[in-house]
Amino acid sequence: MELEFLLSGIFLMHDYFKIGKLEWGIAIISLLSLCLQSSIAAPWIMDKKIQAPDLVPGEDSFGLSVAINNGTLIVGSDSDDTVAGVDAGSACVYVKQGTNWTLQAQLFAPDGASFDHFGYAVDILEDTIVVSARYDDTPAGFNSGSVYTFVRQETNWFLESKITAIDADGGDLFGQSVALENGVLAVGAIGNSAVYMYQKIGTNWIHQQKIGYPSYVDNFGLNVDVYSNTLVISGESDWGVYTFQKEYGIWQFKTKISGPIGIGQTDGGFGNPVRIHKDTIVVGARNWTTPQGIGYCGRAYVYSRNEDNWDLSKILEPTNLTENASFGIGVAVYEDLIVATRYIPPGVYFFEKKAGDWVQTGELEFGQWWVSIDNYSVATAAPGSDSAYVFETDSDGDGLFTSDEIIQYHTDPQASDSDRDGMTDGCEIIAGTDPTNVTSLLTMNNVESLGCTNLVIGWSSVSNKSYRFCIKNSLTSGTWSNSIHDILASPPQNSLTVNVSSASTSFFKVEIDRP
Repeated sequence: MELEFLLSGIFLMHDYFKIGKLEWGIAIISLLSLCLQSSIAAPWIMDKKIQAPDLVPGEDSFGLSVAINNGTLIVGSDSDDTVAGVDAGSACVYVKQGTNWTLQAQLFAPDGASFDHFGYAVDILEDTIVVSARYDDTPAGFNSGSVYTFVRQETNWFLESKITAIDADGGDLFGQSVALENGVLAVGAIGNSAVYMYQKIGTNWIHQQKIGYPSYVDNFGLNVDVYSNTLVISGESDWGVYTFQKEYGIWQFKTKISGPIGIGQTDGGFGNPVRIHKDTIVVGARNWTTPQGIGYCGRAYVYSRNEDNWDLSKILEPTNLTENASFGIGVAVYEDLIVATRYIPPGVYFFEKKAGDWVQTGELEFGQWWVSIDNYSVATAAPGSDSAYVFETDSDGDGLFTSDEIIQYHTDPQASDSDRDGMTDGCEIIAGTDPTNVTSLLTMNNVESLGCTNLVIGWSSVSNKSYRFCIKNSLTSGTWSNSIHDILASPPQNSLTVNVSSASTSFFKVEIDRP
């Protein structure tokens, strides 16, 4: 994001007093104006493109899986060739520091081996990461699969546990899908058509329940997600989504969501993927074919909770889809935002809930696979080019990303001036003042006469900033002159002696030097 800004404190003639032959009157305006111009042409922009740290183009599958939470991004690279072997896999952890995303750790399975595909599925919540290796050969058999959990202590990540199915067997592919939510872990094992539920007790993940659907469903557990006490699982043979509710410590089956007429069991791919947030479920159907015969263009379906049932509330179907677009190959939902990806050509679509309806508000030509949302930061990837992307928005137009307001600055993302001091939040961050404290802002606050021709001008200052001082004879014409640059801060107050003998009326401005 490129910003042009003007932070000003200006003295105006008001209550007069005399210095020699000159008449001076001074009143303080804390902030006259803020000029904030951004290069953002749409509500969503790409904040960062991230590539594998040991990139071999097109071979690592970097970005096959992504998850973002609270300023931390995890990117799976299940075909990464490591010291453990070919396609052993890895996962990279990135954290947002200021305006940059930096690599914090690269995770590997401590017992990894060739073709384990560690990094196939990932999830993150606060300081816990889960990474699957669905092709791990365990003592239970070939391709039985496993899941690893890691925990963060300060800036370091440590292996917490390795989890395998309680009844593991060869070909289970335990770790096909994973979902993490407040001490609950769900793991799909499509070879066994089951989902395994774990509860964290202390530092251990304890198996709680194995869930299988009564009528056998091929690849049950293909996708899984959990929010609070609601679990959603998709299968493959009947392309349905199954919902479960946790009651008295047991996950109880509630309802099956079937695709609308025209989806069926043949070509829709309904349920691959599926995501839930609060009372909203989003279901991708990337293989959907239009009645006009446009094959595999894709759709996504939005469902709203109605007690134990889920009602279809919206079909998401952008008008610019073409054959084999596979729109809906990735979906995510967070609060009033839904994001869905398109495979060919790569693209990501943004939908926001306005007046009860889901409306498309953006489209960008990046990303073609899984997608994740948290605090209005959106992460997606294009594993074919070993790239991951982070998208951001500025919901209140104050020059700060919405996610940064929530995570870093603790300002109101829906109000451009959180403390109502006349200075926008983004402006205060640039100035170094506190956007949540009405008494903290850039202001000229002291003027003293020094003889007949000089004034001493003072202003509030903040550590690690530099200032520019300018003079003007008229607010309505002319340019600011006598600019003095790179005045280093000397908190809490800077002062400057100014010669004013050339004019009977003068205006003074202090700016933050451009970072």
